[in-house]
Amino acid sequence: MKKFCVALLAAAMVAGSALCASAADVKFSGSYYAQGFLANNWSLGDEDRTTGDATSALYGQRLRMGMEFKVAEGLTFNTRFDALE
Repeated sequence: MKKFCVALLAAAMVAGSALCASAADVKFSGSYYAQGFLANNWSLGDEDRTTGDATSALYGQRLRMGMEFKVAEGLTFNTRFDALE
């Protein structure tokens, strides 16, 4: 019985490795935006003597990546990550 189980296990391993393995269909999507704002000399007059420059800045950027893995018909695995926030 032990030999039969070992032979059955070996046959199952050979069949499992020989079968057609389908790779997951992968779709990538994403977006990137950047915005910025810089103002120098807000008063439009002489520069402020106490602080020197009247410069101000505001920047923002975002990178969003999404991936959709289609493992089988009706089964998908969705991932998304945000960076540069």
